[in-house]
Amino acid sequence: MAKIENQFIDIPDSTLEKMLAEYENWRDSGFIPETGPLAAARDKYCDAYDAHGLVLMERDLLYAAAKRWLEIRERK
Repeated sequence: MAKIENQFIDIPDSTLEKMLAEYENWRDSGFIPETGPLAAARDKYCDAYDAHGLVLMERDLLYAAAKRWLEIRERK
């Protein structure tokens, strides 16, 4: 199983915002929109980690969002 780095740490704020909106849809409906950036990340994670890919993707996405939020708060 090939390990991949967190796919969300160094992405632009606008892309992270889109992914979080798609995450909200995924959380509420159980589906990741096929046309958005989160679907591409899902495919990478699932290729690398099989069935565990979704759990690891969710963990990395939420970690990156929380880290970005803390960085913004520190700048204020």
